[in-house]
Amino acid sequence: MAFNGTDDTFVPFNGNPDPVYGTLPVQSSIALWVGIDRCGNEPEVSAIPQSIPDDGTTVTRYTYANGIGGSVVVSYVIEHFSGHTWPGKRSANPSDPKGVAQQRSTQRARF
Repeated sequence: MAFNGTDDTFVPFNGNPDPVYGTLPVQSSIALWVGIDRCGNEPEVSAIPQSIPDDGTTVTRYTYANGIGGSVVVSYVIEHFSGHTWPGKRSANPSDPKGVAQQRSTQRARF
């Protein structure tokens, strides 16, 4: 299970090519786990209902099922979320103007 904000500056959604602190793009990381778990390549896509009006975010769940032993890979993509944090918590970036309001949007991504 992965939660990723499209505007995260700590772990950029599209990756970071830095040779020391670099990261893969989110979609590449998810594809890696889908392959390891031998899940289906086509996810079930579900929009998570908006529970906090006007917080500027939308949440989409991508579920890759039918993996080894019934394994499932789930990716929650939170559009316009810049706070690098766990659902329901404040942004790790204190200067993030959206962090306080958008922490509530991650509460929608309940499983």
